[in-house]
Amino acid sequence: MLKTALIALALFSAASHAQDPNLHIYLAYGQSNMQGVAPYIDADFETNPRFLVLRAADFSDQKVGEFYLAKPPMGNSQSMVGISDFFGRKMVEELPDSITVAVANVAIGGQSIDLFDKDRNTAYLERMRSHGTTWWWIPLLNEYGGDVYRRLVEVGKIARKKGVIKGILFHQGEADYNMSDWPQRVKKVYYDLLYDLNLDPKKTPILIGELAPT
Repeated sequence: MLKTALIALALFSAASHAQDPNLHIYLAYGQSNMQGVAPYIDADFETNPRFLVLRAADFSDQKVGEFYLAKPPMGNSQSMVGISDFFGRKMVEELPDSITVAVANVAIGGQSIDLFDKDRNTAYLERMRSHGTTWWWIPLLNEYGGDVYRRLVEVGKIARKKGVIKGILFHQGEADYNMSDWPQRVKKVYYDLLYDLNLDPKKTPILIGELAPT
């Protein structure tokens, strides 16, 4: 009798922590437009039980790695309304009622793709320091644990345990504007994420936005 009860308890525990195939999760990163810069309106705070945020930075009483009803700010504490907000709301409108969508947003305005490159981010920070750049964004970097790529992988591993990573969202603007090697640098970060999270590129597309070339 005791053995049967223990087996039942173990099965219940496993089921309660099982991956949910109906939880579609998107990893989002980039600079200001992904962080969110549009002012709030009341409608932005109307929640939908099928649209969640997987917190990538602590905010108020919400903690990194946990799921909450999605509403601004979706990323760091300075986030307003941006791509991830509109993307998630549109997805739940278009998908069957059985599907829940979650977004994990790791974005800081004004930064090069190098900040998200696990092999180049240290040199990027040193270069910014040597140029005497304004360090207004360092507190935001610290909200992501001081390393945005590592935080993406951290929340990505949580996403894989809880649901299915269905895609990656990336939007960047002026920091690397018109640089000829930008596509290759973006591709590297994408493939690094696929490798470190053991994701299939055929099942994990990346949706990329940039400023229109002149």
